[in-house]
Amino acid sequence: MRRTVLPFLLVFLVFGIFTLAGLLCTMSSWAAGREVYAAWDTLARAFHEIQARYVDPVDERSLAHAALKGVAESLDPHSRFFDPEEWQAIQEADSAAFEGVGVRVEPDPAGLRVVEVVPGSPAEGGGIQVEDRIVAVDGRALAGLPPEVARAAIAGPRGQAVVLRVRRETTESDVSLVRDRIHEPAAWADLLPGGHGYVALVHFQEGSAAEFDAAIERLTARNAAPLRGLVLDLRDNPGGLLDEAIRVVDRFVGDVAIVETRGRDERENALERGALAPTDLDLPLVVLVNAGSASASEIVAGSLQALGRAVLVGTPTWGKGSVQTLWTFEDGSALKVTVARYFLPNGRPIDHRTGLVPDVLVPSEEARRFEALLGELTRRVETTEGLDAADRARVLLALEHAAERDPDRVHRSVLGVAVADRIPADPALARAIAWLDAPAGR
Repeated sequence: MRRTVLPFLLVFLVFGIFTLAGLLCTMSSWAAGREVYAAWDTLARAFHEIQARYVDPVDERSLAHAALKGVAESLDPHSRFFDPEEWQAIQEADSAAFEGVGVRVEPDPAGLRVVEVVPGSPAEGGGIQVEDRIVAVDGRALAGLPPEVARAAIAGPRGQAVVLRVRRETTESDVSLVRDRIHEPAAWADLLPGGHGYVALVHFQEGSAAEFDAAIERLTARNAAPLRGLVLDLRDNPGGLLDEAIRVVDRFVGDVAIVETRGRDERENALERGALAPTDLDLPLVVLVNAGSASASEIVAGSLQALGRAVLVGTPTWGKGSVQTLWTFEDGSALKVTVARYFLPNGRPIDHRTGLVPDVLVPSEEARRFEALLGELTRRVETTEGLDAADRARVLLALEHAAERDPDRVHRSVLGVAVADRIPADPALARAIAWLDAPAGR
């Protein structure tokens, strides 16, 4: 009898354990699902109330697109939703990536701020200058538009006319230009005293690594001997193609990990390695960076720093160490979402809050003057007698926000100037050259 009862009890116990576990899992899934459905229910009810009771009629598609914009922008600075009109403009700009008016721009409250005018471009011929604000394109105001959409409005097919509304200081004027094919070299190079080389890489598009190699060859030929050291200038390099950036890093390292991509989806995971080659550059290396160094340029600088292969000089970088994937929808809209992050050889990500911190912090002369001016203004506001407390607080807050603006920019128009002539006004460059000339201090 016992032989029969004991197995029965064991089977019953095991069955009971699995039943209880299944019940717990079911309850947990139900609770989680309930939270999800509750969130969707809140969204649907809010959507319904706005449609039914908002003072003016609301287009359903516009309302849905606005909600998606808010969702994407709440994730991180690099996720974004594009409505059909915005996405079409971006696609048209990408199809004519090397055709336009020849300006490089950055977001500005008024629209776009010109940070570079390509020599020989329609923009240069039309009198566009660095620090001009482009506030409208063909009569369409740019203020408040996503940066990608505002930039796309300027680009267009070769031979097509465009009218830019340009603000310079306190005056505005319309500038009519005809778009053309624009060629912007990736690499600018010069030979430094003492047999050192200087190469500025301004982007990582197709062929950038080959242009870097060609620049090294030209400098070596001018020096009539292998270079003794190199300054690699990545300031204001917004990035571009990861493969091109990896090829540049590979010129300085052997068979080691360069960068790793990690995401929640295993398909996003990848490890990029270098390869030992006879053409590898075994020489002292300084990399110049600033807040305009982003994405692929941060991978180059960060990998070389993490591997102990280069010294970083300048100011902290932008902090764009993530990968975005794009989905397009039937209504012509598109969603760009961060799906993975880059990790450097030391296992650290590129933090979007701090960027890469240089080994040697050297702000530009412009940034130093800006900081000194803000400090003086802050001191005066704090010590001025008779100033209302609320007014004082508002002014101090405005100065604090002004301090967040980074004036540490290197206009590419100076890249065609001999490095020797630029050193007095470029303390980071001077520090990099001094580091190469002083091996005992390394």
